[in-house]
Amino acid sequence: MIDTKAEIGRTYGQLTVKSFAGINQLNVKPIWTCRCQCGKTVIVQEKVLHEYDDLACPRCRKAHQ
Repeated sequence: MIDTKAEIGRTYGQLTVKSFAGINQLNVKPIWTCRCQCGKTVIVQEKVLHEYDDLACPRCRKAHQ
């Protein structure tokens, strides 16, 4: 069982978890709806949230390269 309350509201890099989006059908991993500090909404796999420090939406990532 996935503890959605534990993730919602947590911030990873520039992304804040807003809601549980479901399960990725390819690898059966949880996916989350997140909001970047710029306001863009993105869908992110849980594994990615926990493995990387500098998370942001693609637009912000590109701007900071």
